Amino acid sequence: MVLIQRFSKLANGACTPQRLPSWGAVHLEAANAIGRAGSLNNVQLPASAAAFILLASTAIASQVSVTHGSHGDYRPPLGGGRVQSWQINGHNSLLWDGQPYLPIGVRTNGSSEEIAAIVNAGIQDVICDVPANGAAWKSPLASLQIAKMRYLLNISSLAPMAAGIAIEPQGYRIADVNSPKTLTVKLPSATRALVLLVATRDASVQNVQHLTVQDGLIQFQEKPTGSLECVVLIYPEMRSLQQIDFWEGMDQHRDRLLAALRNYNLGPGLRGIINPLGTTPVLPGKEFQFVPSSPVFRLELRDYLEEKYRSLETAEKAWSLSATGIDTFEGLARLVPLWSGMRGVSQMWDPVADRFYSCDSKRSTVWSDLADVMTAAAQRRTARLVQSIRACADVPVIFDWAGWSSLYEMASPAMDGLGMRATGTTPSAITDSASRASSSILRWKREGWLAATEIDPGTDIDDALAASLVDDLASLGARSFFFRASSPKALKAIGLQSSHLRELGALDANSVTPIFFPENATNPALPQRLPGGKWWLPCPADGERIDLGKQFSAYRLNLAGISSMALWTTTPGRYKLRMSNYSERVQFTTVDGSDPKPKKIKTGVEVELSTLPLLISGTEEIPIPIVALDETTAEFSKLVTKGNRLGRDMTNEMFYFADSFKSYERNPSGAFPILRSQLRKLQMKVGDATWIEAENSQKTNFGEIAVQPSCSGGKCLSLRTALAPEPEGYYADYTITVRSREDQNVWIAARVPSTERANVRMLIGGQVLRLPADPTGPYGLGFAWYHLGVSRLAGNSVKFRIIADAPNGADLAIDAIVFAPPRYQPNGVSILDRTP
Repeated sequence: MVLIQRFSKLANGACTPQRLPSWGAVHLEAANAIGRAGSLNNVQLPASAAAFILLASTAIASQVSVTHGSHGDYRPPLGGGRVQSWQINGHNSLLWDGQPYLPIGVRTNGSSEEIAAIVNAGIQDVICDVPANGAAWKSPLASLQIAKMRYLLNISSLAPMAAGIAIEPQGYRIADVNSPKTLTVKLPSATRALVLLVATRDASVQNVQHLTVQDGLIQFQEKPTGSLECVVLIYPEMRSLQQIDFWEGMDQHRDRLLAALRNYNLGPGLRGIINPLGTTPVLPGKEFQFVPSSPVFRLELRDYLEEKYRSLETAEKAWSLSATGIDTFEGLARLVPLWSGMRGVSQMWDPVADRFYSCDSKRSTVWSDLADVMTAAAQRRTARLVQSIRACADVPVIFDWAGWSSLYEMASPAMDGLGMRATGTTPSAITDSASRASSSILRWKREGWLAATEIDPGTDIDDALAASLVDDLASLGARSFFFRASSPKALKAIGLQSSHLRELGALDANSVTPIFFPENATNPALPQRLPGGKWWLPCPADGERIDLGKQFSAYRLNLAGISSMALWTTTPGRYKLRMSNYSERVQFTTVDGSDPKPKKIKTGVEVELSTLPLLISGTEEIPIPIVALDETTAEFSKLVTKGNRLGRDMTNEMFYFADSFKSYERNPSGAFPILRSQLRKLQMKVGDATWIEAENSQKTNFGEIAVQPSCSGGKCLSLRTALAPEPEGYYADYTITVRSREDQNVWIAARVPSTERANVRMLIGGQVLRLPADPTGPYGLGFAWYHLGVSRLAGNSVKFRIIADAPNGADLAIDAIVFAPPRYQPNGVSILDRTP
């Protein structure tokens, strides 16, 4: 009925023609579906009402012809200014009235006091935070216009959060339920919860409970049968902080935002809208762990399944269901998978009928189908929101980068640009945080404005720091610079940079040339400036680092269907690369324009290598430096000698190493990784250091063993939960064999946010070791090494426990634990290197 009432207002002239496209476009699919189904949210609509909605939507949708490219003509909605044309060029720059717009400014809440201080510092450009509902817009807009400032409006209120069921058995779990227990769990944002008692042995469901959350808590009893070891899995019904409501919630959010844009005098100084969806901590990437309960979402899922599979039998087979008794696509679209990754149970749940269906979770395509529907809805409705905003206020609409999201990880996204958040206390941290926004926009097939919307170095800003940050971010592709600063000293420094604006005039005609590496290969590859205006940037494409030993680094990348590699060395020189199928189709390209001088030789090719990456294309084969083979065989021989002296059993490692060495001449690319793998295993067996893969814990209540290609062994022990732990905390137990009686440095490789580092500790004997505030040697997706201190091990074996005290939940992962003599230090994911 809400839809009918809204259309009645439209029919009675309650809104301007600018409002028509936004409503009709967003609801076209929903109205079509309602017209077919005759119902919404389990409430039956009369056929005449359903037909009326369908007719109304079709009529409105016929007026939706608003399209836009990287240009526009802005006239304040309530008048008060001439038409101002703008466009975005191929250098990520905004041209306003034909002139480059290259602002250096600050962020503000728009108070008159802040605006006065900003103006006094000589700053003319700001980003002003405002809520989507238009509340408190009047005063900031008036202050900005009185000061004759140029400004962008950032929608600072939360994005509409989707209602649904969180499928996070990795996090919403209580392990070690082996006897009758009364459990109390905090679920502050949930309304209800499905609770399963599951046998650890075979993942069979022992008990099912449906609980109502009261005062943010659920309290319940579980009684395992006999001595059966069980785990409790909780599936809360809640509002998601990550999944935006692109269905009913988007409707309300859009209407409030468009009303504010129409009803306030935006003035001639407006230069753009930032984050029109509202703010969100992170946008979903490829992995989804939430199933919306929106009736419109279910209608879209139903239509998708019917179109893709045509028959229920085919759909059920794809979802690995059998003999369900479900006789409609509507029934199938209600099902919720109760697993995610390797955790959960191989069942689907119909929350309407409260029925459970067994399936094969490893073969089911249900999560792929759910992701397709959610991604399509996000892209389609974001595009229409941008169109609606541009119909009200034709200025650029940009989004802050918030993860590798499908909203802008596409060739031609809906928005006009991206905002980079450049935060950190060191130049490398600033560069790292900003590099991903640059990477995303540089892979677009259309023009996009790249703005540094939040620059925060974590310290007070002086003239030199402000100039350095602007220079670094400009080289990375930023064409607008807005600082998070409020002190008089910082404002003065930023104002000084703003007065030098004319010196940046050439930026609008300069471009960044990117060299991409897979984020999984971070360390040895790092975001950094390369010669000739190039930047080395991470991207979310498939790929991995290649282990070539100490002297060489390499990675493989598959970007947009094109495979390539990069190879570089710590010791520049001319090297022979072993290849079994080298031909002139193999291309070698340097980043500095120098000639690598490839020369075909009997065993492959000879080229010049430097500390800069040599890009290799035209082959799937990994070129193996002959020096790397010599190094590997020499190290293996030394370890065999040491192992014999220690009396260690090395039969397997020696056999597989020798077998792979025999096949090296025929297939160097296939054999060499096996040689390195056997060397690593032997290092762990007889080396001076003890390296423990964190996922090999004897007992743990962490969430899961997660597949993570950037980690050692391709896996890590992950803890991502919103639940407070039992009194003993979240823990992982290990036992190591003592190899040395001398002092051992204790290291942990982990991804731990700075706010959680104080909560992590190791118990070994009577010693308590804690994580330092700052790690070293970052690598992969947020991992780094933490030096916990020094310990001396006694006996033949020692047990230790890693504990994460997480009173408010946690989001961390542990890759490896190392005990090593002082002369050793970890280096990325490779075995320890001897330090000079």
